[in-house]
Amino acid sequence: MALVKVCNAFCGPNDPRCLVMLVGGAGNGKSKLAADTVAQIDGTLQGERSKFAKRKYCFQLKTGGDLKVINDATIPAEDRCTAPLLRDLAEAISRQDHLLACVNRGVLISEASTEVTDKDMDELLLAKCLANWLLTGEPTELSGNEFQLELAGDARKGSGNYGFAKVRKAGSHIASIHAVYMDQASLLEAWPEGDERMNEPLEPLEVRGSRLIPLLSSERATTSCAFEECLRKVAHAFAADAEVRALDPVLSNAFSLQAEFPARGWCSMMRGAEVISGSQFTYRELWALATHSLVGPSTPGVLDGMSAEIDTWIGAADSDGDGSLEALVALGNMRTHMLLFDAGNPGVASSPTRFRHSWPSTSNEALRSVSLADPLRQFGPSDGKKYLELADRLSRIEDKELPITSLALEEVAVGQYFTELDGRIEAKIAEAVNPENDRSSLKVRNSLLDWYGRYMYRLVAFARGWPAHCSVVHAWQDAWIDARVGRPFRRELEDAILDIVAPVERTNSEAYFTFLKPRVAGNSTDQSVAEIEIPRNRMRVSAEAFGDRIEIMIDPGDIRDGKNRQASTPLDFHLLREAQSRVRGQGFTDSLELIEPRIERLRASLVAKGLAAQEGQHRFRFSKVGMGSVTR
Repeated sequence: MALVKVCNAFCGPNDPRCLVMLVGGAGNGKSKLAADTVAQIDGTLQGERSKFAKRKYCFQLKTGGDLKVINDATIPAEDRCTAPLLRDLAEAISRQDHLLACVNRGVLISEASTEVTDKDMDELLLAKCLANWLLTGEPTELSGNEFQLELAGDARKGSGNYGFAKVRKAGSHIASIHAVYMDQASLLEAWPEGDERMNEPLEPLEVRGSRLIPLLSSERATTSCAFEECLRKVAHAFAADAEVRALDPVLSNAFSLQAEFPARGWCSMMRGAEVISGSQFTYRELWALATHSLVGPSTPGVLDGMSAEIDTWIGAADSDGDGSLEALVALGNMRTHMLLFDAGNPGVASSPTRFRHSWPSTSNEALRSVSLADPLRQFGPSDGKKYLELADRLSRIEDKELPITSLALEEVAVGQYFTELDGRIEAKIAEAVNPENDRSSLKVRNSLLDWYGRYMYRLVAFARGWPAHCSVVHAWQDAWIDARVGRPFRRELEDAILDIVAPVERTNSEAYFTFLKPRVAGNSTDQSVAEIEIPRNRMRVSAEAFGDRIEIMIDPGDIRDGKNRQASTPLDFHLLREAQSRVRGQGFTDSLELIEPRIERLRASLVAKGLAAQEGQHRFRFSKVGMGSVTR
């Protein structure tokens, strides 16, 4: 909006220009945002149009001046320039052009390493300075240059969502630079509140931080996230163009996802996958997952075959023959809550009740992340009450009760997701697993109950927006909020993290770490070892939020070297999960194996800082076979 305001206003020869840099990895929506922005600007495209995307476009503005748009900085320049982005930045400054640039981090890494000497023109030196600032948050020196780069407050940190700088020439303000980091906030959280129209376009914008709403809070159910509208629109468009068929699973998926609460539940499931995997879905990946949620891992080459097979299953399901149950189960396997976790899995695809047309072999980081959020791994809040309630409902299906149907009448979210297909499946399963049904053997009944249990738990968790380990995901979001506003680290969590990093011996409160060894270990049981004490009772843990991550700092407390006292590591899902388990008990979850290499590096950092402490602050312990230990 800042660029639109400036470009659509009068631009005199001495007015400052506006440079907007959209920075992020591939697939984060930079080009889409650039296209939407250009569409609002009153200008005329210069040069010939091409059916292929160009690296750069130029628009002549009706208000005066030019706007250069770098559509994709990864496209090589026509003259094969080795640092085209630096050249583009230098030209924008020298020619007084407005600039909108879509820049991948890989391009910044490459061009920030380009050698630029004092013999080059001042504009190119300034461009190199800008590239370093965009990449690291710290600009290079501009001593002796006619340009000065003036950073604004928090814009010095390139790890945030937004940065701002002014370019001055001989003291005069000639350009304002807005840096927007497209991959530092989740699209599965709520939009920041505020009215950006009130911002002055040539001054730092009002930076409104990301709004993280914990999964299990009541506010989450009533607040839409950034991607939710996109999901609902594509589902609505799909449903509007299709022929209405009650048992069509793809159409059922579209009807479910166009509703408010199921779409919100989808976003919460994907958000849980982000936190658990420690990754962040790009705009492109979310669109792919949305499509996958409708039709599974289908490519255009198999869609016709899939459609024909669905018709076959629907025909069989509508009959009263022996194949109707198998057909309904096959159609149920194509519901969104099953597709997200099963589709593309070769073991599941070989099931006789699975869509028999050849599923494409599907394997990518996004789907692997989603599989970690499968509610079958751990259902509902950690107290287990909701799991037991649903287990009790499930047990009643053998008494001809319909647990999902009754739950759909009680809960709005489940009711909006529930379709006629789900009801037909449940009624048929209830009939088949009834002990009085002589046509179903015990083996068949157990197999159907196993499948239906997975179907039911996933459906309910999906509608409620409960990914696996939702309590830990909720706690991580709470921790991010605390770190963002500067609240002190909670004492019980601090003690649990220190218990992981610096375990103490049972007889005292001291933590000893080995050194002069290949690995740093705490309280070693080796027969011959030298250890250094890191006083556990003086350690303090603090946290800061950077973009969509949490960094924790451990201060040893007694190492007075004046600087670099803290050892740091990300507080991710696995570290928090292990720490929480120690708050409530003895710990030792399967997350411990994943965090151990990082914990060892953290201990090594603490040992290095301890060894570098001033003379007289060290406390060592030496042990030898048959001699016990000596502390000095």
